[in-house]
Amino acid sequence: MRAMTRETWLIDIGNTHTTGARLTDGGWETPWQMSTADFLTQGRFPGVDFESHLILSSVVPQVDIVLKRFYPHPFFITYQNLPQLKLNLEKPEEVGSDRIVNALAAYIITSGPVLIVDCGTALTWCYVDRTGTYQGGAIFPGTHLCTQALAEHTAKIGAVPFVCNLDLVGKTTVAAVQVGITNVFVQAINGMIATFKDREPDLVVFGTGNGLLPLQIHLNVDRYEPHLIFHGLAYCAQKIAGTHAI
Repeated sequence: MRAMTRETWLIDIGNTHTTGARLTDGGWETPWQMSTADFLTQGRFPGVDFESHLILSSVVPQVDIVLKRFYPHPFFITYQNLPQLKLNLEKPEEVGSDRIVNALAAYIITSGPVLIVDCGTALTWCYVDRTGTYQGGAIFPGTHLCTQALAEHTAKIGAVPFVCNLDLVGKTTVAAVQVGITNVFVQAINGMIATFKDREPDLVVFGTGNGLLPLQIHLNVDRYEPHLIFHGLAYCAQKIAGTHAI
């Protein structure tokens, strides 16, 4: 990658949180995290100079509009400029850039078939076959959305903090919610993994996303990469540097 005249930052904008890290010759620095809602209020990322180059994955169009007002050098990764990975989708414009960047990262790490399980605001499964073709996946509400839905749509269940609880019965309402969500998520995730591996025995399963952390030891993932998205964004930055002015 040729020399960059400005700092380059890798930034992932999610529905709930935004994370970023400065790109270095050896990878990236320790990431920071902020509330995506806070960015809409503040209009800037922590420690990121306004003249910096930004390599971005974003699933929040409203943030993209605000961002462009303050940062003159953003480069958004989309299905149209994603390097290397092919997409076999009916409507590729609908896929979240976080999903395809994570998929790219997992594929370039293994050079083989991969399944990426990511849990944040949503729980997603993304499948890339051995030819490097992103075939799609599945989407389900994340743990926080599940507890929030119960709080908002029931009369007697309030806000319940999610804690991993693999008991089969809860003795309080809070415990019952935690038991239900824990068991459903663990069994759903492991069940999907088992089904994929029946079809693709050589599949390597990656776990990522803060929502998987409480469940991690109970999941049949082959490797957990908390910063998988930055592997993908860094790879994009290297490829983009050859064809764009960064």
